[in-house]
Amino acid sequence: MKNERLAAQFENIFQAFSATSDGRYTYICDIPQNISYWSQDAVDFFGLPSAKMEDAGNLWVEHIEEPFREAYIKDIEDLFSGKKDHHEMVYRARAKDGSYVSCTCRGRILYDDNGNPEFFAGTITNHEKEESIDPTTGLQTRTALLGRMNLLTEAGKDFYLLMIGIRNFFDINSTYGYLIGNRILKGVAEYLLTYSGITSYWRYRCEGTKFAMILEKDQNTYEDVQNLYKDIRDHLQQRFEQDGTHVSINISGGCVDSSLQSASVNTIYNLALYALNKAKEENQTDLYLLTETNSGMDEHRIKILNTIRNSIGGEFNGFYLVYQPIVNAHTQQITGAEALLRWKNEEYGLVPPNAFIPWLEKDPIFYELGNWILRQSMTDAKKIFATHPDFIMNVNLAYPQLQRSDFKADLNRIVRELDYPPNNLKLELTERCKLLNMNMLLELMIFFNTSGFQTALDDFGTGYSALNLLTDLPITQIKIDRSYIMNVEKDPAKQSLLKAIVGCASELGKGVCVEGVETAEMRNFLLEHYPITNIQGYYYSKPLPFDELMEWMADYDRNLPGRG
Repeated sequence: MKNERLAAQFENIFQAFSATSDGRYTYICDIPQNISYWSQDAVDFFGLPSAKMEDAGNLWVEHIEEPFREAYIKDIEDLFSGKKDHHEMVYRARAKDGSYVSCTCRGRILYDDNGNPEFFAGTITNHEKEESIDPTTGLQTRTALLGRMNLLTEAGKDFYLLMIGIRNFFDINSTYGYLIGNRILKGVAEYLLTYSGITSYWRYRCEGTKFAMILEKDQNTYEDVQNLYKDIRDHLQQRFEQDGTHVSINISGGCVDSSLQSASVNTIYNLALYALNKAKEENQTDLYLLTETNSGMDEHRIKILNTIRNSIGGEFNGFYLVYQPIVNAHTQQITGAEALLRWKNEEYGLVPPNAFIPWLEKDPIFYELGNWILRQSMTDAKKIFATHPDFIMNVNLAYPQLQRSDFKADLNRIVRELDYPPNNLKLELTERCKLLNMNMLLELMIFFNTSGFQTALDDFGTGYSALNLLTDLPITQIKIDRSYIMNVEKDPAKQSLLKAIVGCASELGKGVCVEGVETAEMRNFLLEHYPITNIQGYYYSKPLPFDELMEWMADYDRNLPGRG
């Protein structure tokens, strides 16, 4: 733009229209002049020189984390050379404080009347800050909660983190329907927003049916926190009405004092979840306060969890996958394997997966790890196709993945980049995924199916895995939890339950995979009495590193005719 007056007007107009939702930044580059205009929010967050910059492309490259930099440069070169008409890439970029955040960058070239490139314009989505408002309740989300905790921690202010969760939400959904369930979540939020017993506290909607509140210690005592919890509990249980009908909502509550441990805000958040889960396990209706004596979280364990979390930002150092084979129940031939996450390093050795995976799955940073698991497992599976072209790789999906708006695009991108056949990937929904809004979950399942992916409902028969989900969701398979088959040969009650579950799934055309098969007797009993389709368990193999899996498969195939 050579006209200075026009350029000045353009800059003002651009800044007015670039004030978009939190975490979504706009940019436009005047290609002939090599001058770019960026959202002021982006300038502030990433520490860029100004909203108007010369040679912004080279400046931005320095902010992109090293593993993504080469691919980014090539993609931009292809765009400007005319090899492609748009730019779309996920990478990690350095923020002003030196940390790296996951971003999705999209852009297009705009041409002048003579067909020459004139502008490069688009958006950058900062996934650490996007979707800060929950659409169902209107409350700020977990992302905003962690941001507030960071601000308080940096300012040296201690606080109480109160976490509540609805205990009987699944029963409410089953009785009144999913739409009423969403209205109840909104009603709970409205009560929190209008509560006047305490004047200074922040309210947030977390995953599933959980809500969180921050109360600064210089303004509130623990007694204030207890009174707040009691008022919420009593109101929801005794005086909550929805559409003129009294609905009794039962909650549990956990609380942690931020000064309890010198840990990251993510660890403090997970400690609050730990306290909430302890209250549920002990069937407490009173608030459960986490202390040094009852936390079970010594400084050593917190250091391990923080080290594991930091490994995600360090090129996933220490993480690796093992694979447990899955066989066809009738032919006994190998049909696939389930990818399982592991972590170890020299200082702490091998950390049991149940000691860190439940914590990581509550953390937004798991999204990056989940994409790494998808990419690594599919890369390994492709090496198997030469001998087993129908091999199916099973990968568990976690809550932080499914709740992200860009997950579908990222999944398709990974599959496209690896040239991986979608029908050879089975996506397993873990227990916490079932806490998603039912409409959102249904939309995701339809997307998976129409994209060619197979789907499975993991740990069926536990928690929220009820029979009605079989009819509500278009899944390919259910995986029956091992608790249903332990000693099934001698337990008539388990036999009856298993018959009902397997029979229902079979009538609806769903496959049935039984997990946890450990003996030949157990396998033979299941094959004789139930129409199952697949078997997985230590009877065949423990989870194996990839190279050992390849060796096991070759040996298993050689000896298959005589097995049994």
